[in-house]
Amino acid sequence: MTEEQQYNLGAAFNLMKAALQLLLLPIMGLQPKYTKENFESLMNSNYRYPSFFNNRETVFIALCNLLDGVDLNDAERKVFTNSLRSNKTFLDSLKTKKECIDEDLIKMVPLALEYRDCQIKNK
Repeated sequence: MTEEQQYNLGAAFNLMKAALQLLLLPIMGLQPKYTKENFESLMNSNYRYPSFFNNRETVFIALCNLLDGVDLNDAERKVFTNSLRSNKTFLDSLKTKKECIDEDLIKMVPLALEYRDCQIKNK
């Protein structure tokens, strides 16, 4: 193989590698950042409210992913809670009832995300 052919082969390889990255990075960004393993780690850490999460695990994990990186004040939290409770599509997608979503559950989200971030830093 000549030097020019090797150069063209290398260029084609680099082009394919870059195209693959362009395809994968947006897809990887859609992956959940808070997983069931994060939730289980939180529950196994002598957490004070395990019974609070009965029948709410899926909803809580979805809220953690939805609110990751979002800070809500009290007024925003109340509006957000009412919005989720009235959003039938959201409730149906999580197979839950509006009674499962309340402000107390949403107040727990930043604590869970902070715990996850501490776990990541300590690894």
